[in-house]
Amino acid sequence: MNGLLEVADPREIQRLAEDRTTPDQVLKSWVVSPDPQAHVEALMGIAKQGFTHVFVHSAQEDQRRFIDFYGSHVLPGVRAALREEQEAYISTAD
Repeated sequence: MNGLLEVADPREIQRLAEDRTTPDQVLKSWVVSPDPQAHVEALMGIAKQGFTHVFVHSAQEDQRRFIDFYGSHVLPGVRAALREEQEAYISTAD
């Protein structure tokens, strides 16, 4: 069994994940930061690769806090960064 998508039991998913990786490995590939700009930069990097849909996940228990953080700080930052890139592109096309 390679993936975790076919595993229905969340306890089994956690057990498998803990067997396959370490917290340090996770921290190297996930953005774990209270700084909204770190999240904005990561999402912009994904957008620059051509992705149009991104699923953001938080492992913290307080999901409301995560949603509020993204809604109030990260997503507005991403919108502003995308707007700046679009304006820069338009001004170079003129």
